[in-house]
Amino acid sequence: MKKLFTIYTLLILLVLSSASPVLAQKNAPNLRPLEVEKTTAIVLGNNTGNSGVQNETLKHTPTIKTLTDSVKKVFEITKYTIESEKLKVWMVNSDNIPSVDVVCYNILGKKVKDIGHLVLDANEYENNPYECYVNDIPNGIYIISFQGSNVRAAIKITISR
Repeated sequence: MKKLFTIYTLLILLVLSSASPVLAQKNAPNLRPLEVEKTTAIVLGNNTGNSGVQNETLKHTPTIKTLTDSVKKVFEITKYTIESEKLKVWMVNSDNIPSVDVVCYNILGKKVKDIGHLVLDANEYENNPYECYVNDIPNGIYIISFQGSNVRAAIKITISR
């Protein structure tokens, strides 16, 4: 039984050691090689040991692409404040989104209040904020969501009196 276990262990080590980035580069020369870091933590009861061969973590550097002027946000919340029980929200509506529903959710995602249905004109609330009262919402952390037919924007607010 011990001999069979040793043979399987050697076979696993052989297979894992042959899967190297060097071989992958030879088989696919146009692909960028990935850095391979072999790390494993084996937990047996309360004991931990590192084998270094069981799992492989592949690391790569993500590519960051810059947005161009042709890509514009069509509905965006630019600023918001809460002053004396009144929430003020400034937003950009550059694509003439016709309307959005304004809904308040608690931090667990449960709907607390339907604040209202907001009919929008293009950039109407860019300089003049949308205002609504939050005096009937208890203290806590909330998500105010603006949801339209094909847009969604949200802000996180804290109410503390």
